[in-house]
Amino acid sequence: MTASKDFKLNYYLVIFLAIYLSLSFRAIYILSDIAYTDFATQWRICAYTLKGINIYSLRGSSEFIPEIGEISSGFHASPWGCLLQNIFYGGFLSLDNAKIYFVIASIIVLITASCVIYSKVKKFSSHLALITLIISLFSPFYMMSFHEGNAGGMICAFLLMAWALCDEHKFISGVLIAFAMVKPQDAGIICIAFLLLKKFAPVIIAAVIDIISWLIVSILTHSNMLQLLRDFISGSNVNFNPNPFAGIFHFATNNLMIAMFASMLFGIIFAGLIIKFLPDNMPEFFKIYPAFMAVTFWSYSYNNDCYVLILPASLCLWLMMTSKRAWLWTLGNLGMLCSFSLYIFRGLNTNHVQAVNAVSSNSDSIIIIHKHLSRNIYEAGIILLGIIMCLELRKIFNDKVQI
Repeated sequence: MTASKDFKLNYYLVIFLAIYLSLSFRAIYILSDIAYTDFATQWRICAYTLKGINIYSLRGSSEFIPEIGEISSGFHASPWGCLLQNIFYGGFLSLDNAKIYFVIASIIVLITASCVIYSKVKKFSSHLALITLIISLFSPFYMMSFHEGNAGGMICAFLLMAWALCDEHKFISGVLIAFAMVKPQDAGIICIAFLLLKKFAPVIIAAVIDIISWLIVSILTHSNMLQLLRDFISGSNVNFNPNPFAGIFHFATNNLMIAMFASMLFGIIFAGLIIKFLPDNMPEFFKIYPAFMAVTFWSYSYNNDCYVLILPASLCLWLMMTSKRAWLWTLGNLGMLCSFSLYIFRGLNTNHVQAVNAVSSNSDSIIIIHKHLSRNIYEAGIILLGIIMCLELRKIFNDKVQI
């Protein structure tokens, strides 16, 4: 890393500061009135489980405890997650106090994750570390997750920290992954990447914690472990077209479970192939970037889980600083654009819906086409960027290898 390249990066620091300051204004506006859109349901799942009640048996039922509330028929929660997600939603508290707990926990996790990532990236460049810190602290993805009362931002922060700490602190890394498995559609792909990169201990620790948590839920609710799993799988399907959570395979089926499984499988294949072709002598810290990109194959329709794109964006910047090819500066900008694009497309979707509703009586079909198009453009960009980054890394670290 030369001083001249670091000096040039100062210009980018100014640009990124301007971008994130502008985004933060919107974030401040959003956070002035936190929506807690799905918070109550997740809190109820935790509260009922701690009281020893099988939440799957309450799905869509008219029988419920008034001070806790009704469980909707379309809720999603893994058997182990019914217990572990208390760390995010505070089912051991009253609903009002749990909301306060969630806000405090979100802020603590964001700051901690940002500092952990900063300490790792600083080994490559102090300038890059500072930019990554800014990206992390002002992430629109995390802010939106915060606003929605959704733990997606914190879960992805756990995954980032788990990777950053997996060598020096295997047990802590495993604990973080275990809690992140509350959303297996996110953490599952990352676990596969850990195994491919021969980081076995954290995954084993996470598996043990999740199985024990699953067993505790079984004991608390006097339910069979396998039956809990069957209830989770069979009851988590939501059929409606288009399904906003169906991910890259939304066009193939309106069955959520099938579409999500297909997206996860595609993501695992994508991450596995790219990791296989990454050069051995590149910085290990960045080798998990394909898996973080692949997380978005399911969650790109909903931006709470895209906080993981911080690391791929940081890698793009690192490539800009280490490569002698000038066009990589453009590639770095493309990487940042892909990281921002979901947020941008979500905003366009919202504005488009409002505009079409005002002028068209047949708005639904137009809105559906627009949303599908924006998702597909975003996903194609992520896939293309992942491949380009892999090829460029091979050229940088292994020039003798013919692509």
